[in-house]
Amino acid sequence: MTKKEQIAELNPEAIIWDDLDDAIIGYHSDGKIVYDQDKIIDILMKRDGMTSEDAIEYFHFNIGGAYVGEYTPLHITVL
Repeated sequence: MTKKEQIAELNPEAIIWDDLDDAIIGYHSDGKIVYDQDKIIDILMKRDGMTSEDAIEYFHFNIGGAYVGEYTPLHITVL
């Protein structure tokens, strides 16, 4: 069972970002998906050919700063 399938069973209303499945690192008890911010930035660089600076800016403006409702995903930095 994939992470997306597991999350869909736990909370069918959870918001899942398109094409960023490899950055999912968990599921919060409040029903939100948890993403690794650095993995998202890595995906943007590899998949879309962005520079590090462009990927960071894109993440903060379009993903990290987005609010799409109660189940907007959480983005964390893993130390």
